[in-house]
Amino acid sequence: DDGYGVASTATPDDRLALIVAGITEAVRVCRPGGYLLVKCQDQVCSGRVVWQTDLVTTHAAGLGARKVDRFDLLGHRAQPPGRRQVHARRNHSTLLVFEVGGGAR
Repeated sequence: DDGYGVASTATPDDRLALIVAGITEAVRVCRPGGYLLVKCQDQVCSGRVVWQTDLVTTHAAGLGARKVDRFDLLGHRAQPPGRRQVHARRNHSTLLVFEVGGGAR
């Protein structure tokens, strides 16, 4: 079952590469002063935290987009049975809001 063209065997790096490519294209086609919304999630992979929100923000800023807001969206899934929790649970995703080429205010 592939959702949104991403195979279930895709690695976190594969998924991040798709997000980064999407941001690059969205910034390219967005009019100056337009807004870009990116939904992503910090994750724990192999016992390490992947700060996806920071990676996305850094990439967008490098393309000239300025983060103007963020919304943390609470999730609803319970901890999977049989899993040992090592880090604080990442039971939310984040909607990042960027202004593209609008200049600093």
